[in-house]
Amino acid sequence: GNYGIDQSLLRIKREFPKIKVILGHMGGNDTSVVKKAINAAKDIPNTFFDTSGISTPYRVEYGVSVIGAKRILFGSDFPWCSFRSMYYGVEDALIDDKAKNLIFAENFLNILE
Repeated sequence: GNYGIDQSLLRIKREFPKIKVILGHMGGNDTSVVKKAINAAKDIPNTFFDTSGISTPYRVEYGVSVIGAKRILFGSDFPWCSFRSMYYGVEDALIDDKAKNLIFAENFLNILE
């Protein structure tokens, strides 16, 4: 349907509570859209965000502050984006090393279980 991010996430919460949903690009292509998506997903624990296309560390910092590092996955968006740029979008974020380890590897492994 023609849903906005809020309506789509509420539908996922209601109709598909056991599936894991990953929103690419942290839900959008600019900071205001990313913030809206993260806030809409606060109470939907089966919703995750990947960092593909996100070269702005602030968006990663915002996501960690609102939903926690356990729901954010590293994404490179290769071949469209530079892997290094995507890597440093997370590495340069003002978050602790534990959060970075979760984002770069541990969260993905946990989703596979």
